[in-house]
Amino acid sequence: MLSLISLLPLALAAPQDSETAEHVSVIKAALASQCGSGSLAGPRPGELVSEESMRNRDGEMEGTRYIYSLPGGLELQVERFVAGGQLRGLRVRGSMDEDPVLWAAAGPQCQVQAARVLRYGARGVATELLHLGEDLTRVTAREPLNPAVPTGTDPGGVRVALVDSGVNYQLTGIASRLARDPGGRLVGYDFWDLDDRPFDANPAASAFFPQRHGTKTASLLLREAPAAALVPYRYPRSNMSRMADLVAHAARHGVRIVAMPLGSSKKSEWKVFADAAAEHPDMLFIASAGNGGRNIDMYPVYPAALRLANMLTVSSADQWGLPAPGVNWGTTTVDLLTPAEQQRVTAFDGSESLASGSSYAVARIAALAARLAGQRRELDARQLKQAILDRVHASGLTEYVLHGYLPDPLAQPGEVSILQRQELDPAGTAGDGSGYILEPDIVLLEGSGWQPAYLTDMLQTLAGIYRQCDIHLHRAGLLKVSVAPRLLDFDAATASTILTYLQPRRPTIILVRDTLRDPAFEGEAFGRANVRVQDWLHDTVWLVRDLRDRGIALAHELFHVLSNQGDHVETANNLMRQRTDANATRLTADQCERARQTGLRHQLLRQAS
Repeated sequence: MLSLISLLPLALAAPQDSETAEHVSVIKAALASQCGSGSLAGPRPGELVSEESMRNRDGEMEGTRYIYSLPGGLELQVERFVAGGQLRGLRVRGSMDEDPVLWAAAGPQCQVQAARVLRYGARGVATELLHLGEDLTRVTAREPLNPAVPTGTDPGGVRVALVDSGVNYQLTGIASRLARDPGGRLVGYDFWDLDDRPFDANPAASAFFPQRHGTKTASLLLREAPAAALVPYRYPRSNMSRMADLVAHAARHGVRIVAMPLGSSKKSEWKVFADAAAEHPDMLFIASAGNGGRNIDMYPVYPAALRLANMLTVSSADQWGLPAPGVNWGTTTVDLLTPAEQQRVTAFDGSESLASGSSYAVARIAALAARLAGQRRELDARQLKQAILDRVHASGLTEYVLHGYLPDPLAQPGEVSILQRQELDPAGTAGDGSGYILEPDIVLLEGSGWQPAYLTDMLQTLAGIYRQCDIHLHRAGLLKVSVAPRLLDFDAATASTILTYLQPRRPTIILVRDTLRDPAFEGEAFGRANVRVQDWLHDTVWLVRDLRDRGIALAHELFHVLSNQGDHVETANNLMRQRTDANATRLTADQCERARQTGLRHQLLRQAS
């Protein structure tokens, strides 16, 4: 991905202009007033307006805040932190007409740790953030805040709006996907600064350390919706009544889906949006449940809790299909969960990183909506919403969300296809027609590295071990299957795609390349007792290519399924020890009886006629 050269450390010291030099002199004066040969040794940097004491929450550090007035209307705030009678640090902030212009931090020895200066353009809009070196003589990096949008043409496709902190449209991967008007102008808008440059910057927490969120959500959305056109909006934090104008703007420009990875606890801020969204039932809004770790049925956040007919509220699921740590849920407010932890995204500077949370659930579901809308343009917002809900698994989540869990937003026809099906009856495995019959399906994924030659030895070992329980492997169905590369490694969520399209005979043994699970196991078994949410996994065994003791490991994992029990034993030579062993193949009479009876009850075994 393209990185911003302007964000990289400058190879040579950049010269300071007169305005920056003036700000540097103010920083130096502020620090000198608190440092030197003694406390408060230097002259005051300006007229002292106020002085107040400070104390942190645990009481271990105290300090003093000084407010100075300087010529030209500059207000300077200097905070001095002390612990045990010793200076611990200094913070300097300067503002002009309430607009922040300078910031610096110094350590216990008054050494400068970091310093930044903000530059402004027309209409008082911040345009650039300068990073200064520790000696305050160099501009080490220039961080853009409101650059011009690169030229381009409309990419076509379903238009998806993203209401966030803006996007970094200087990245080619973003710029090439921006929706444009016939003249090539960007369709999106900055409803915070009221200009046509919705650049990714949220200075709400700190103007000197702006949060960059929208680029990450946009990158995930665009990767999962490769035919969509992005309409970026910078949300109007300064005046949320502008959300009506935002919705109207999106409607005028043909937006069908609006992704909203943002929210607040103030319902009053969102009334205007609710009214505007209700006036456009042809648009589908995807809202974030938020990341407060709370039930938003009881402690609502908005717009998630508005319950609009043309809105879906989504949250992030962990690898077990349950609400991920720190995300919000709600049985009447949140529609669904989808995997959105550790998602690969492009950061503001063009680097690749991982991100988690409900915002990324919004991006994934909005991308799914865009793909569905592109495939079936006749769908209105209500039908599009229902098409998404039709993919949801409802089991096991009634105490968390309204509809359930959508395991694989990327699932689509053509990702899974059967290349060959045959029945295996390796020599020496067939029983004498008595006892209990086992006839599993084995799914071999093309490209996984598994070789059919492995199967004969595996099945013969399995059959030999199970005979002691009077369980006989008469045959096994082998399905050689072509899958999309993303499905080659085991993940419980994407496993739903393989199993949904194949509908194999149970029990099922799936031979995969590797696992994406954490912790990673060479083999995993899923009976019915351990698939409360991910019910598609029941009665399956997943084995990775580099599995040790293949036949014994298969027998071990499959026995978990037959007995519907995950317990291990430490009895010497027992098959169900924690770690498989070439000498551990024995099963007790009680273990055999449980496997036979449970296997029969779950229709994984049948009695010989």
